[in-house]
Amino acid sequence: MPTKKYPLERGGKPRLELTWKLGWSDFEIKLDGQQIGHIDGKARELKAGREFRLPDGRQLRIQFVQKLTAAELQVLLDGEPLPGSGSDPEQQLKGAYGVMYFVAVASCIAGLLGALGVELMVRMGFNVVAVFIGVVFAGLAWAVQTYRSAVALGIGIALFAIDGVLGLITMVGAGSSAGAGGIVVKVLFIVVMARGFAAIRALRGRERPAAT
Repeated sequence: MPTKKYPLERGGKPRLELTWKLGWSDFEIKLDGQQIGHIDGKARELKAGREFRLPDGRQLRIQFVQKLTAAELQVLLDGEPLPGSGSDPEQQLKGAYGVMYFVAVASCIAGLLGALGVELMVRMGFNVVAVFIGVVFAGLAWAVQTYRSAVALGIGIALFAIDGVLGLITMVGAGSSAGAGGIVVKVLFIVVMARGFAAIRALRGRERPAAT
């Protein structure tokens, strides 16, 4: 049975617990171990969204939102996403630079193996250039994480997209579909990274009133 726990305030201890069964059925909402809500139906009821009032009067809204590029369980308290939930800007930004770090490490490892003469990596075209690209990607990821740099995020997405296009051209030219799965993964990675732009805007907007 999947379970998610969230704090009601950033930095607080997890107090809200969500559990459900296969197909999003028997969806239970607990606060401090006490059940405050239950959704009997399947995913269609969760997609419509349900609201529950907490003992302190605040309004909790839970909805499964499915878009063209992403699907997420929205958990909003008085209209604001709970920390750690799918629509939390900090969580979305963490996903964006997390993918960038993953790409950086994978590129460095593949490049090192290629430079050391590992046949599979050599045939796939990995060499010291891949190591350099990995280091660049790590730097961009660090800039996104530390400075919330939309420029660094855009450069990272552009480089990754160019690599994907070149891979697609190579695959089509060779008349092979062996790399189709890799192209799909690259698209998914780009979607996750692209969500970082909205997250950066939201986080900067959250900080702006505090600075004035």
